[in-house]
Amino acid sequence: MPMGTITARGQVALGSDATTNSIFLFGGVSASNYVTDTWKLSMVANQLTWTQVLVTGAPPPGRGSQAVAFDSARRKLLVHSGANGSMPENTTWAFDVATTTWSAISTSGPARSAAAMAFDSTRNVTLLFGGRAPDTSDSDQTWEFNGTSWTLVTTQGPPPPAREAHVAFYDPVGNVFYVSGGYQASDSTATGRSDTWALTGLGTGTLRWQQLGGASYPGRWAASIAYDADRRVFVMFGGNSASRTAGGVQLSDTWVFDPATQAWRAGLNAQVPLLSPMPRAYVGLTWSPIHRAVLLFGGYRNISSTTEDNETWAYGWP
Repeated sequence: MPMGTITARGQVALGSDATTNSIFLFGGVSASNYVTDTWKLSMVANQLTWTQVLVTGAPPPGRGSQAVAFDSARRKLLVHSGANGSMPENTTWAFDVATTTWSAISTSGPARSAAAMAFDSTRNVTLLFGGRAPDTSDSDQTWEFNGTSWTLVTTQGPPPPAREAHVAFYDPVGNVFYVSGGYQASDSTATGRSDTWALTGLGTGTLRWQQLGGASYPGRWAASIAYDADRRVFVMFGGNSASRTAGGVQLSDTWVFDPATQAWRAGLNAQVPLLSPMPRAYVGLTWSPIHRAVLLFGGYRNISSTTEDNETWAYGWP
């Protein structure tokens, strides 16, 4: 376990910076309260350590259900919209890891809670899909952020069904943006989706959504996903498989998406992990350049009560 004391929390903003081999964390929900602190996980004197960052500038107001991505080209942790018990707003915030400065950099984006984002490292833009709008309906729109402002993206073909609490991820080798899982707010009995959609043609002017076939996973929402840069696969953990009206049924299974086959499989190299975190949802998940593995932090062991966690796990450790 790392050194340093960081309070248990879920719904954090988490991203890794390859330049400093560090992981940065912002905010989340702790003991049912929104927190606005910023932390750094790094190797200090051969000891993995969480340290609180003394930031400049005003961080985002406390929130949950925000969309998160790490802009590796500009070295900024992006936090977009979300909610703090009220309606989501359309502000995008950025934490510059080089200067440890928070700033609001755009108010032109879509107001959404529980949307999902991923950074397109080929074109150096951030893509966002779905989420719940202020009128409480779910969206099926795709948006693009160039580091300054947002643009609504025009796509060909039917888009994925509107959803929230899903995952989004980008394959830098195939230049494809993916969306998977989540649920639709209009269906209170929904137990979570398991469909996966690919957006191709990025950078060509003709973008097209296509639903993938092949192997998938049991439906869920509030799962988290991260890219394993060494193996070129995406690792997804946990989530919730109960209907929104039936309380929390957290999951502890690990699923891997291989963009080469565009299919899911259980565990790394088709092997289910022998040791795994307890069931939980809304964890923080990111690539760890320190471990050359996917790293997990926190999450909720039970969504219906104050059971946040502060454990740190690495997956696929050599």
